[in-house]
Amino acid sequence: MSKGTTVTMFSRSNDTLASNVGAKEAWGHKKRENLFINSFVGTSSGGVSYVNSKTRSTNDVQGKIINTGVVSDIAIDGDGLLVVSETTTGPAKFTRRGDFRQDELGFWKNGADQLLRAWKLDNDENLPQGASLLESLEAVNFANTKGAPVATTVVSIAMNLNADQEALRGGGPDAILNRSGLNTGKKTDDILFPEKLGGSSLSLGDEFNFTSSDGVLRTIEFGGIVLGRRPDNATNSTIFGATGPSAKFTFPPVPGPGQLAVGHQLRITVDGQQYLFSAVQGSPSVTNKTFNTIQSLAAAIDRISSLKATVDSLGRLYIAPTKPNSAIQFANVGGGSIVEELGLTNLAQAAGGVVRFNSLGTLRDAVNADQDVYSLKATIEGKDLKITSLLSTSSLNVTASSLGINAITRATINPNASEVGRATCFISAPGHTLVAGDFVTITGLGNALVPNGVYSVGAINPNGFTIGLINDGSVFPAANAAPALAPAAASWQKIPGQTSPTLAGNITAVAGNGGGPNNITITTGGAHNLVVDDVIYVEGGTYHTAGGDDIVLSAGYYRVKVQAAPNTFEITALDVVAGVAYPAAIGVSFHKVGTAVGGLPLPLTGTFNTNIFDTTNLSSIVNYHIGTNHTYKVDENITFTGIVPPLVINNITIANNVPYKITNVNLAAGTISFETQAAVGPVVVANATGFAPYAAPSLGLRVENGSQLMKYFSINPEKVTYDETYDPTNPDKNLSAAVNSLANFPSSQTYSVPITVYDSLGSSYTLLLYFAKLDNNKWAIELTSKKDKNGVFEVSNVLADTNGLIRQGIIEFETDGTLKGIPEGFEEAIDVQHNNGSASGSITIDWENALSEITSGTVSQTKNPNNVEIIQGDGQGAGTLTKLEISPEGYIIGTFSTGETRKLYKVPLAIFANVNGLIAGSNGTFDISRESGELLLKEAGIGGAGRTLGGVLEASNVDTTEELLKVQELSNSIRANARVASIDNENFRNILSELRGG
Repeated sequence: MSKGTTVTMFSRSNDTLASNVGAKEAWGHKKRENLFINSFVGTSSGGVSYVNSKTRSTNDVQGKIINTGVVSDIAIDGDGLLVVSETTTGPAKFTRRGDFRQDELGFWKNGADQLLRAWKLDNDENLPQGASLLESLEAVNFANTKGAPVATTVVSIAMNLNADQEALRGGGPDAILNRSGLNTGKKTDDILFPEKLGGSSLSLGDEFNFTSSDGVLRTIEFGGIVLGRRPDNATNSTIFGATGPSAKFTFPPVPGPGQLAVGHQLRITVDGQQYLFSAVQGSPSVTNKTFNTIQSLAAAIDRISSLKATVDSLGRLYIAPTKPNSAIQFANVGGGSIVEELGLTNLAQAAGGVVRFNSLGTLRDAVNADQDVYSLKATIEGKDLKITSLLSTSSLNVTASSLGINAITRATINPNASEVGRATCFISAPGHTLVAGDFVTITGLGNALVPNGVYSVGAINPNGFTIGLINDGSVFPAANAAPALAPAAASWQKIPGQTSPTLAGNITAVAGNGGGPNNITITTGGAHNLVVDDVIYVEGGTYHTAGGDDIVLSAGYYRVKVQAAPNTFEITALDVVAGVAYPAAIGVSFHKVGTAVGGLPLPLTGTFNTNIFDTTNLSSIVNYHIGTNHTYKVDENITFTGIVPPLVINNITIANNVPYKITNVNLAAGTISFETQAAVGPVVVANATGFAPYAAPSLGLRVENGSQLMKYFSINPEKVTYDETYDPTNPDKNLSAAVNSLANFPSSQTYSVPITVYDSLGSSYTLLLYFAKLDNNKWAIELTSKKDKNGVFEVSNVLADTNGLIRQGIIEFETDGTLKGIPEGFEEAIDVQHNNGSASGSITIDWENALSEITSGTVSQTKNPNNVEIIQGDGQGAGTLTKLEISPEGYIIGTFSTGETRKLYKVPLAIFANVNGLIAGSNGTFDISRESGELLLKEAGIGGAGRTLGGVLEASNVDTTEELLKVQELSNSIRANARVASIDNENFRNILSELRGG
């Protein structure tokens, strides 16, 4: 080998060392080593020995791992190289240089401007097909990388619903008391006073009938009140000498019968307890239960917790038990007549099934009692009552009746002890509101003179009314008879609406045949229109006959014996007295009150009219022949009872206990017309003038005017039914209306929970869950869609005309507040279609928190505020990339703004049988050579491949000191060889010179 060649060899070796030292700072650089190989070539002259030099790669030698903290830096711990390329489509090269940074286009490039190539993973994080081929690799790029949208399929909720939440209540009226009369200024627990005001009235015995569609009929009667005498009544203007409630009673020095003395006491028994109230001349004491006026007595009684007492503006004393169904008994103690003078009558215990009220508070309590049976609710709203069905899902039917059954605890025959009076009976009835001519039913007096029947009211005063007694010629009281009747079962009842008919005429002449009670003939001034067994009421008087006898006709009832002529009829007189000069009868009148049947004075089967009902057109208007004397008005409601047999006229049914509105009053014809339901079946014309009438007993057919009671409480008598207030499918009655600020219920009665869900495009939208308490442990649920800015519901498959309702149901709780199973209506998944072109979704509300990450949450009902603790959902939007990291397995993992973490790429490692056999290229890259063997793409950590490390870099494997020493050594070798070469050259020149001769 020549000396020049040797120098060149060492020079090249020096370049290798210099290159190593120069690339010391290049990440992942692999040094090359110089090899000097001695060779001998044999020849004929003996052979030649020479030294050859070459370089060797150290790709199999790993450099030091340096922590950089840059997430895109990649180092390989172990075997393998990264795959890079100059362009996205350029040939693959291999390197250990991992200082990658993302450029403006989103590509990862290392410091040598080489693109990182890796497997791009699909949405399921799988490798692409053909992953063993270089063609399966893509240039890593994160421009516009979005998270994978996931449509919501499960929403789990942990929340509490407040057990003290007010339940939605049903429909019903506001009962506003008429406070323009005696009940002005009434408070909740004040005794209500019976009275009549215009077309409204509040009478003892009036009844409200409430029926919830979720309960049974509840009848509540106005009663449980004892009314005393007014001190200014016409027959006895004082009470113990007092003319008003604050006037002191008179205590005579020597009290006579009916007068007051010190020591007289009033005993009141209520609920088995007795209380004594004593009359005193000095100052009264409420504490000591002493009194000397009506007002002080009321104050002393009102102090007893089980009693209430007050005095109205007219001076009448009212006493009531705090519990209206209780009985009260009154008695005189120590002599005297306090009970009688005050006009107090015992109050019987409410009959079985009867519920009474005597104040707004007791009306409220009666409505609220036994809610599980009657399903009603009443509350004080301001000063008045709101009465509804208990449940908002129930309707309420409200009617009223004015039966007005009142106990008779005192009745006196011939109260004035007069000849005329012995044909009358005075019924003690404080606050009765009757007028002369009204009809009342009397029952239970148990006296032959006053049998059960219907009577016309005569003279009245504020404390009672008078009825007449029948004269049938057989039984009649003596002139001095004045018995006081007080049987326990006696009662009176007004027949609403009807009064005595118009007077038939005046009596102008009386004739008899003398000698004792006999039939007598009465002549009237005109046609009387009476028939046999008609009953008339005579005003009373004594008549002098032409024959010299005098006939006594006490005021009272008389039955027609003979209808002799249009202007004469016969009755039986009370008495005929011979030879007494009474004046002739002038202007004494009578009027018909009915027809007697079976010999009774005026039994309930008596009638005013034979043909009661008819209809004269093809409409649903029915005419009721009631007579010319009644109190009904247009627009009032009437209710019939006692229709026997059932009435069907012209295919129109008139039923008992159904309110009918009066449309016309015709006094001349004696009819009122009312509107019924339309005819069922064909309308058949009976004849040219009208339709077949219905014959029925008029007074047996009871006509109630409950509308006056309803008007007294400002309840519309025409509105019988109040519909349910909550109906999820009704836009005017559901919770979902609140989503569009059209709330059907106060916000205090509902609770809403917004839920964010995602569709298949990753778009989020909001659904709302609305809750409202319906009953104890029972709540309504509605799932609702909101409207977008254009006023369109975000979910297109909402139920039509329901304010965006998607699904409704009922959630129930156990008595300990735990959830009672999956709510009704939410057992199945809910189909939702977001109206943005996304795929239809299906969402399950996970009420039991069994399908989400946190399973300890519960849905409960406790006495704590409504609140949501956890809402979990499995959906997510297409979030933006916020973070990257590299795993030892080669994954480039992305974290998105939605919280999603997903594997985006997997960095393969290039494995070669002889990694040092790769051809070194520029910038730390290598190419495949025959010596390297074929490329194998392997996943990190598998099949001999190393691990990938993120945030670190592999430094060059060049040892600078070592390389510099080698450079020095090589330099010395080059100099030595250079000297040898110089000597050899000089010798060579000398030899040539000698050979040339000089």
